[in-house]
Amino acid sequence: MNIITLLKSDHKEVTVLFKKLLKSKTAKIKESIFSKIYKALNMHTEFEEKTFYPALKKTAKTKDLVLESYVEHDLVKVLLSDIQNISAKDELWKAKVTVLQEIIKHHVKEEEQELFPQAKRILDKNQLDIMAKQYLSFKKE
Repeated sequence: MNIITLLKSDHKEVTVLFKKLLKSKTAKIKESIFSKIYKALNMHTEFEEKTFYPALKKTAKTKDLVLESYVEHDLVKVLLSDIQNISAKDELWKAKVTVLQEIIKHHVKEEEQELFPQAKRILDKNQLDIMAKQYLSFKKE
């Protein structure tokens, strides 16, 4: 298993959670599902920023994509914080969740279609495997 496989798995997990969230009826269920999204995205973005992106930022082919990803992460963090700090009953809550979902969808598409294929060319199998082990360890903590 390599880091790209794990990151793609996170992408799928969060996509499923967003679908469940937007179908949920009660504020309590919405907030519970959002809590899972919040934790998953915070963990995912932190690892990418500390380990995965720095390894790719050094290369001209991926530097711009990585810089865009950092900016997208910043937007995600702002929205996560905003949503975390208001009730699902608030009229802006659903709008913020929808915008967050759209940013995530765009980010995932860019990573999976552009960044990950480049990462496979830049990083060797051993590096990808080591990052996977680091990520699994990071998730346990």
